[in-house]
Amino acid sequence: MVKRNQTVGVKQIAEALGVSSSTVSMVLNNRGGEFRIADTTCERIIQTANELGYRHEARMKRKKRSFNRTLVCAFCPPDFDKGPTSQFYAGINRYLNELNLKYETIVFPYELGKLKDKISFISKEFISGAIMMALTEEDIAFIENTKFDIPVVLFNRTAKGYSSVLTDDYTVGHSAMEHFIRRGHTRFGIVSPNYSSRALSLRSTGYRDKLRSSGMEADEAYSFTTTYGDASDAGGYAAMEEMLQSEKLPTALFVSIDNMMSGVTRRVRERGIRVPEDLEIISYGSMAFNNIVSPTITSFVPSSEEMSYNCAKLLHRFIEDGVWNDNVKMSFEATCVYRESCPE
Repeated sequence: MVKRNQTVGVKQIAEALGVSSSTVSMVLNNRGGEFRIADTTCERIIQTANELGYRHEARMKRKKRSFNRTLVCAFCPPDFDKGPTSQFYAGINRYLNELNLKYETIVFPYELGKLKDKISFISKEFISGAIMMALTEEDIAFIENTKFDIPVVLFNRTAKGYSSVLTDDYTVGHSAMEHFIRRGHTRFGIVSPNYSSRALSLRSTGYRDKLRSSGMEADEAYSFTTTYGDASDAGGYAAMEEMLQSEKLPTALFVSIDNMMSGVTRRVRERGIRVPEDLEIISYGSMAFNNIVSPTITSFVPSSEEMSYNCAKLLHRFIEDGVWNDNVKMSFEATCVYRESCPE
């Protein structure tokens, strides 16, 4: 071990312990918790530095791994070009900037259905609060059976014990069917992801309920087809391929999430089906694809930025008050943007 002296530096401490100089520097500058350096390693570094006579302008002490001025946003999918991610992030930042709040926003991607793998981060030892997005039924089951020591707000999901900021998904499906009926359609289809979530379920339920209430199911000309696929280009293509095997092809199609739209339109084009002449399409989502493909796609656009703004506002209140509850449910309507695939 290096001899005790007054000129010992970071390099000598690192060599004595067999760790990197950067690790020693982080700990001695009270940043071990920030960089998630193990507690045992921090203790060894501080103890060795004291034994060797290291002196630093700052007082050497173990800094608690606590970030009480931090928000963490957990969301899916991890490929950020899908979903309302940019608006989600923009809404949070807008709220923080308006109030000049010095919170840091950390974005945590997680694999669909495996939020439980991030449990070590959902703690006051790391953050002060969390906004969770795109939870599946498996993720919701996980959080309903877990008691966190920080406030959590859900973006477009509901779960027992949590407050939520939501899109009115039932009205989205209901309005899509209402528009198709108004345009004279009798053969309907819906393409949906092959995983379960409350939001998807409500869109599909609203779509079907409006059809049932119209009385059209008694019409012999009526038909209704549902197909499923991954929430991706390939999934949309496969779901549309399956739908094209139907005896009665739909003339009105609702795609419940626009991550599937590129695959849907690709298969439709290959089949020689004209949009909107042979098939009118309405989707849900705000992907740029809807506005640049030809023909452009009519879609219900969620108020993602406004929703995330209110998520941040609600979470900030919970953090500042030190108490939180599960009885706040804020709902926002999606706006239908009419384009070429289904005229107004």
